[in-house]
Amino acid sequence: MVNSRLKSLGTNTQRLPGIVAHRPPSQILRLDTSAENSTINRNFQTTHVSPHRSNERIGLLGGSFDPAHDGHRTLSLAALKHLGLTKIWWLVSPQNPLKSRASMGFDERLKYAASVANHAKIEVRSIEARLGTTQTVATIGRLQQMFAARFVFLIGADNLHQLHRWYRWRALIRACPIAVFARNPYSTTVFGSRAARLLERARVPVASAHGLAMMAPPAWTFIPMRPHPASSTAIRAKGRGKSQSEE
Repeated sequence: MVNSRLKSLGTNTQRLPGIVAHRPPSQILRLDTSAENSTINRNFQTTHVSPHRSNERIGLLGGSFDPAHDGHRTLSLAALKHLGLTKIWWLVSPQNPLKSRASMGFDERLKYAASVANHAKIEVRSIEARLGTTQTVATIGRLQQMFAARFVFLIGADNLHQLHRWYRWRALIRACPIAVFARNPYSTTVFGSRAARLLERARVPVASAHGLAMMAPPAWTFIPMRPHPASSTAIRAKGRGKSQSEE
């Protein structure tokens, strides 16, 4: 499980500070084209940021990843398959503003996520900590300034249900296309959510979702997929010896 995998990585399980100190804007926006410095594997990249070509189509999967699990990986593989993306970035948040404090340290979550991702096209990123952004709309805005790439925001059906609670959520849906992935039990009522009703005319059929990244927002699609039982909340509960519950 989580503890054994962390032990095999040689991770220091002592709690670490969750937020990295802000850097001056001149340091944040500088693009370092040197080789990626990864202490774990090629999927774990936190030190350097390389510029991307305009034909890059990158899916953004954000969250606390406390911990990462096979459900995150399954969603990412479905995104690569259905959306025509060149890669997926897992944006590990120092602290999710809608959740309580993370149970694993930030560095622990990064390293564990890299071991779960284990795919050439899935990259684990700590860029939110480096930029000092805590809101999704701000993070995406900065990424669009820094990279000549096309982004698609990836979320589960549960997050579409609560999207209207997010900071500047209307600006978020205008910022980049969104792909929503099935997740029980939310999928059956996902089209009745406040955000889905607002975006009804902007929905892209799954058959056309391969070009979603190149579409002007607002644009979104719903990707049906086989339910995956993994849940970060359930994993944490099991680790504490409590009953499991879905996030």
